Amino acid sequence: MFLSQLLDSQVMQMGKSLGGISTGDISSMLDSLQNDTPAIMHVQPDPDNGAQNKNVLNIQGIINEGRIRSIQSVIEAKFGIGSARVFRLLCEHKHLLESEVAELAVMSDQDTKQKLLGLVTANYVRYTVCFFCCSSD
Repeated sequence: MFLSQLLDSQVMQMGKSLGGISTGDISSMLDSLQNDTPAIMHVQPDPDNGAQNKNVLNIQGIINEGRIRSIQSVIEAKFGIGSARVFRLLCEHKHLLESEVAELAVMSDQDTKQKLLGLVTANYVRYTVCFFCCSSD
């Protein structure tokens, strides 16, 4: 049986054998996992049993999340919590303006620029300069 194809009923049986975890607790935990980490887990209908849903784990998503968290902990140790927060935001949103990073990270523009410069200098992130052309037509 693959982790990516566990049915709710199979998960419930496993929970009971692990020490009597209640069905409600397991359902609640699965719902939390699905809502908090959509890149890791989602629910899809089971084609074999229309009344049940399948909890599908994204193994690649789990590996990527582990990588990001490992790098984030290294950044926090080297540069501090502010830089780790900036790194996490950039991983989640991919493309942000400096002002957006500052707003989301709840930092001043100057602190944000300093944190970004440290991350760019250490090759943890790439920085692209965009020029917007505006015409007054």
